[in-house]
Amino acid sequence: MKKMFNTSLKQLFFLGLLLIPYLVSAQTETNNITQELDSNAADWLQGSYRYNTVVAVLAIIFLGIWFYLLRMSRRLRKVEEKLTK
Repeated sequence: MKKMFNTSLKQLFFLGLLLIPYLVSAQTETNNITQELDSNAADWLQGSYRYNTVVAVLAIIFLGIWFYLLRMSRRLRKVEEKLTK
């Protein structure tokens, strides 16, 4: 049963690989609005790349600090529980 599942999974994977070129080339002319929006967004992002970089770096730093404090809080809680037992 497991071998049959593995072969079916492999066949499905290869079928997906064969269909990728068809899915990629299936874009129509109705995507002009989204392409225009994407180009406007790209222009805006290119114009303010310095600010975006600063915001991204600060976000990463604050997420790292938050994650570190969360881990330390959990560790301290475990140590306190061991000490009170």
